Amino acid sequence: MDLISFLLTLFSLGVLHCSDVGTETFHVQPGGKQYQVSLQRDGIICKFVYQCQGGTNENWRITFMKIIDDKTYGCYVEREGSGDSYLFFQSFKLQVTPHQELLTGSVWVLLFNS
Repeated sequence: MDLISFLLTLFSLGVLHCSDVGTETFHVQPGGKQYQVSLQRDGIICKFVYQCQGGTNENWRITFMKIIDDKTYGCYVEREGSGDSYLFFQSFKLQVTPHQELLTGSVWVLLFNS
């Protein structure tokens, strides 16, 4: 395989990988009410449910993707961009339906003290 064909193959794989990712940006709304945002693919729904106080309508992002094969999925929620957050989450839940076997799960909470 020559260099051009190899590079085109890599580009095609990258494009296919990118098409396996669904992302939605949403505004986290303070006020103590319960809100939710969700993404769906292949009959599976990833839903983020939360309640928070403080701050002012920060942009956050939910991402739902296929990983490696057609049976493994990943879902995560993160703050979009950079900067300080002034939100206090009273509760939050990341839920997948229908129920799927959880291979791994992680929660990262960053705390800053000024």
